[in-house]
Amino acid sequence: MSYQTTIVILIAFFSGVHFGLMLLQPPSSQQFNFPLESTAPKKFFTDTGRPDGYDVIDIGASKGLGWGSINFLTNALKPLGAPHKKAILDPRTLGLDIDPKKVELCNKAQRGTYNKCAVGDILTLSATSLERMSTRTISGNTYWHVLEHIPNCEYADEMWVKATALSKRFSNFHGPAFDHELSAQGKTPTGFHRFWENWTGHKCHFNSTMLERAIMRTAKTTAYVITNFGRIESTDNTIILPEESVKDSHHYDPDVHPLKGEPFLLMKDNQTLYEEMRACAIYDHGIDNNEIHLSLFSALCLNDALQSPKNMVSSQVVSCSLGKVRRIEKCVQMLRLKVKETLLLTITLIMS
Repeated sequence: MSYQTTIVILIAFFSGVHFGLMLLQPPSSQQFNFPLESTAPKKFFTDTGRPDGYDVIDIGASKGLGWGSINFLTNALKPLGAPHKKAILDPRTLGLDIDPKKVELCNKAQRGTYNKCAVGDILTLSATSLERMSTRTISGNTYWHVLEHIPNCEYADEMWVKATALSKRFSNFHGPAFDHELSAQGKTPTGFHRFWENWTGHKCHFNSTMLERAIMRTAKTTAYVITNFGRIESTDNTIILPEESVKDSHHYDPDVHPLKGEPFLLMKDNQTLYEEMRACAIYDHGIDNNEIHLSLFSALCLNDALQSPKNMVSSQVVSCSLGKVRRIEKCVQMLRLKVKETLLLTITLIMS
C-alpha cells in the first residue's frame, strides 16, 4: 500500500467516512468519497500531513497537565504504538477555561506541543469563532471533572448540549461518581460519605441519570455508554470519610479525620458505590450496521469509557445504547467489537 493511499484512507477516519474491511485494498474512486464540504478533499489532506487547527475542544482544561484531558487523544493513541507518532494522525486540542491564570499555566504546560489553551466559555463560543481558530473539523469534546463544579445542574446540562453541537464525532466525560450518593449536595453528612460529596466547589452532583438525560437531548447521538469504575468495597476505602470530617477534605487520614472503627460493607439502597464515572457519546452515522466501522476518534472515545483504568479494575456499565439496542450486555458486546475492529484496522493501515 502506498504512503499516499494510507493517508487518504486514514483521513476518512477523521472526516467521518466509514468503510469495511474491503478497504484494506486501495479504494477505487467509486468506493471512497470525501465529506461534502466545499473545500474537500484539500481541507483534509496536505502533502506534509494534516492542516493546522484542532480536533478536540477540552472544556475546563485547567492547568493542562500531561495526564489530563487536553492530551486525551495523544495518550489514547499511545498503546497503538506507531500511530501517535505519525503526522497523518497528529491529534491537537484547544483547551478552554474561564480562569486566565489557569490558561496561562496550561499554555506553559503545553509548550512544545501543538495544543493551545485560551480563555473561553463553551456557552458563548460559536461555530464561527471556532472556524477562525481551526481549519480542521472539530471531531469531539472532553469534559473531565468539570460539570460537578458548575453552579447548578441545569447549567451543566446546557454546557453538555452546546459542546455536542460544536462536535462532529464524539463527547467524552470523566467525573466523580455520584450515583447512590451518601450525602446530598449542600447538606452536612450524617454518616460515612465519599469525600467529594462534601466539597464546597461541587455545586452539581452530576450523576448518571443527569448525564444520560443530557446525552439524549442531542438528536444526532447514535451510540453512548456510561460506566462507573472503581468499586468501593467497604468503609476501609480511603475515599470514604466518617461523619464530622472536615469539609473539603481529600482521602482519609487518621491523623486528620475522626476514627472509622472496624470496617464494614458500605452500600446505599443495596447498590454498590463507585469512584469515577466515565462516558462517551458518539455521532457517527450508520454504525448500527454490522458492516460499518467507527471513525478512529469515536473508537478511542468509546474505548476510554469501556476499558477499566489500571487503578480501578472493577466497573459497572450503567447505561448503553447502539441504534435500537439498549440491553446493556448486548450493547456493550457490540460496541467493544466495533472498537476492536476499528483499532485493528487502523494499525494495519498505518503499519502497511
